[in-house]
Amino acid sequence: MIYDVAVVGGGLVGSLSAILLGQLGYSVVLIEKDQPVRTFGEFGLDLRSIAVSPASKILLESAGVWGSLNPTPYKEMCVWEELGASKLTFSSEILEDQELGFICENSEILEAMWGQLGSIDNVECLTGNVLENLQVNPDHATLSLGGREVSAKLVLGADGTHSKVRSAVLAETKTLVTRHHVLATVVQFSGSHAGVAWQKFLLDGPIAVLPSSNSHVAFIVWSQMEKQAERLKKMDRDAFCQEVTAVLEARFGVANRCDHRVVFPVTQHLVKNFYPSPRVVLLGDAARVIHPLAGLGANIGFEDVAAMIDILVVKRPVSDIGKLHDWKAFSKNRIRKSKLMIQAMSRLDDLYANTSPLFTLIRNTSINALDRNKFIKKRLILEAQGLGFL
Repeated sequence: MIYDVAVVGGGLVGSLSAILLGQLGYSVVLIEKDQPVRTFGEFGLDLRSIAVSPASKILLESAGVWGSLNPTPYKEMCVWEELGASKLTFSSEILEDQELGFICENSEILEAMWGQLGSIDNVECLTGNVLENLQVNPDHATLSLGGREVSAKLVLGADGTHSKVRSAVLAETKTLVTRHHVLATVVQFSGSHAGVAWQKFLLDGPIAVLPSSNSHVAFIVWSQMEKQAERLKKMDRDAFCQEVTAVLEARFGVANRCDHRVVFPVTQHLVKNFYPSPRVVLLGDAARVIHPLAGLGANIGFEDVAAMIDILVVKRPVSDIGKLHDWKAFSKNRIRKSKLMIQAMSRLDDLYANTSPLFTLIRNTSINALDRNKFIKKRLILEAQGLGFL
């Protein structure tokens, strides 16, 4: 059998792609080493969370996944910094009380996605399989999985940062060095996060405080130098909580309890082409990874999926999905958006890393001016939500 599409990678982007392609009537095989399982920390929450944009919510609704989730909506986001007294606040009041976004646990989304995959007859999930070789032929591609071969008209590489699909087709990739590792955990405070997403820019990187459904419990995503991240990971819990309280200026009261901590490196990369070979398209982190400081990583991956589905809805039915000429235009558009996002994240990081007294004064003055400009803030919010023009 030759499938219409072979999706390599059963993470957020790959699973969503398989669901939506299956709903369009394509025969799909999803290849993943292990079926995702729900993970819980000491607070009953996954340590890894994402801020889901309204545009991503619409996509998850269309996939039949959103109704199975327990998202925490937030209608305000506050940004401040270690140097100076400026504060930038984004409020849903600018958008007629629409939510700015939703905090969701990674493993909860994956659990819902795989539950939905099981209900689609024309989608087959192959677990316990790892891509060993990929051969592209004129009329199909053949994937060797170690003792088994699968053929498909189109291969979607959605297998993450260290993509085997990307490597197999020798896709040219530019890696951008960052100075950060990320520490993720969950912390309980004596005060309330008030349902607000908070981010403070420190001298060596930002710390984000993302609300959970419990007003005293928040997800912590802290970007910093590797040595600092490892130091904080190895601290005893009381000492870590004291450091969190001090860094956040006791804005949420005292951090009195924390879950275990995980640390992972921050890399940024971008492929030269999302369509690096005939019959092969790259999506999500397989194609591009951006700094997590604005919480856009998963959302821009979901945008890849939405852009792909938009093409197929217009072109349906497609007898040979791998031969579409539209993949070149798709790649060009996703490269343009990805470059804009990577450049924006790099500029933002550089902006807050500059400790010059004069630059700090100019930055604080400019941020205060921006905070008063509702028109510009509305445009920035819409772009972050995936509802803008870029």
